[in-house]
Amino acid sequence: MMEPLPGQLSAVISEAHGYEVGLEGLDVTVHFKDREREIEMLFTGLLKHRGVSLIYGPRGAGKSTLIEVVVSSVKRLGGFENYAFMHFHFDEGIIKELQIHMPGLGNEVINELRGAFMLDVSLDPIRFTVKMESVIDIIAKTLERYRLSDKMVVVLYDDIDKYTEMYGHGVLEAVVNAVSDVIRRRNASMKTIFIVSDQIAVNVINKVGPKGGLSPYLIWNLPRKAFEDVVSEVSEKLGVRGVNVDLLWQLIGGNVRELAVLIGRYNWDVKPWLQGEIVKMMEYAFDDYRVARGLVNLATYLGR
Repeated sequence: MMEPLPGQLSAVISEAHGYEVGLEGLDVTVHFKDREREIEMLFTGLLKHRGVSLIYGPRGAGKSTLIEVVVSSVKRLGGFENYAFMHFHFDEGIIKELQIHMPGLGNEVINELRGAFMLDVSLDPIRFTVKMESVIDIIAKTLERYRLSDKMVVVLYDDIDKYTEMYGHGVLEAVVNAVSDVIRRRNASMKTIFIVSDQIAVNVINKVGPKGGLSPYLIWNLPRKAFEDVVSEVSEKLGVRGVNVDLLWQLIGGNVRELAVLIGRYNWDVKPWLQGEIVKMMEYAFDDYRVARGLVNLATYLGR
């Protein structure tokens, strides 16, 4: 698989920065910021080899937004005919959307691949794992049938932990193992990427290791300059003045989703946000730790 030329990557980055993305829960958009290093990493590292990878990071770090913008940019620019993207999005236990971008392929192939993704997320963990394995197997067979070995088919499972967290981290581990086995057995020109929360990814990485080409990539919150630009743009669009950007940086640390929570639920008022949200963050953190260690929940621990 040929890597994109530096000029192509620069074009993708430039195109991505032209996108405006919505802030969750707010009727306002801001320009996509930063992420030059992450976009370069996608093509020169993550998509360079077949197998399985995990994109992980804090909730609200912008993992899903990054993928959506990159795939949209590639689609608009053209010139990436060797890549075929299939973006499969879970949301609160249901399939939210499936986007297939496969340049140069006819509708017959696309419809055949789309049919593979008719996935019932109400399945129990065992049948769910088998179905996920069969999806990858069908794609691999399609590549063989249509002699598409020159393409890298990139399958993105976005927010899959919104399903698997109901049954524990073992489900994701089983899915990763099964998908890795199919790609290796079929020698398929495929990269399957699971976009998950950080704790789930760490558990899977520790257990699965490098099997099937598994490689983890961390997406962290925005750096300070990019975060300040987001705050400046959204405050200007909402007509808000006197925002203490330094304080927001110290409290939120570049997490755009939490910024949206502060604005949408608390009207920029830090005090009730601290009272209402920090406790939730502590509970989430403890729950992750509890699941990993088999402990009681935080409410029981605190005697509530």
